[in-house]
Amino acid sequence: MLILYTSLIETQEQKSKFELLYEKYYRLMLYMAMQALKDPMEAEDAVHTACIKIIKNLDKVDEVESPRTKRFLLTIIKHTAIDMIRKKNREKNISLEELEEWQLPADEGGMAAQSEENRIVTAIKHMPELYRDVFLLKYSSGYENREIADILEISEASVRKRISRGKKKLEALLNGENM
Repeated sequence: MLILYTSLIETQEQKSKFELLYEKYYRLMLYMAMQALKDPMEAEDAVHTACIKIIKNLDKVDEVESPRTKRFLLTIIKHTAIDMIRKKNREKNISLEELEEWQLPADEGGMAAQSEENRIVTAIKHMPELYRDVFLLKYSSGYENREIADILEISEASVRKRISRGKKKLEALLNGENM
């Protein structure tokens, strides 16, 4: 399958980068897809679709080993799996109960032990997924709104709105309000 993907890439440098990404993150992406889809064939399809999206956005990947790259790939596979669940549910009129809360794996390095930072991180983890993903891509990974829109396949206006609403949700969570 790797040969098929690399045939879609023009430069040798990008082919090498994708091969490294594929070898490093394939199993993790498959695991994440399997957690959501509960079907090995559908999980493989999700990874395949995600790989195509990754190839289209390969210029956004700097270092293969970075936590930013890992979050980027996991966000893509998560949204791909969710899209597949939604499509299947539309086709079969099944409820969205299969759509569970997802948690991105913590970075191996861990967080600083400062209580205010921990409070903010905890609040972000409790934000609705819709806002949490945009926040992580924007503030943790440093992507621009246009790049986030491309990654999540939504409009730039939606990204701005999610950031605005997410800030309000985060403020409410930090102030101890339930939203």
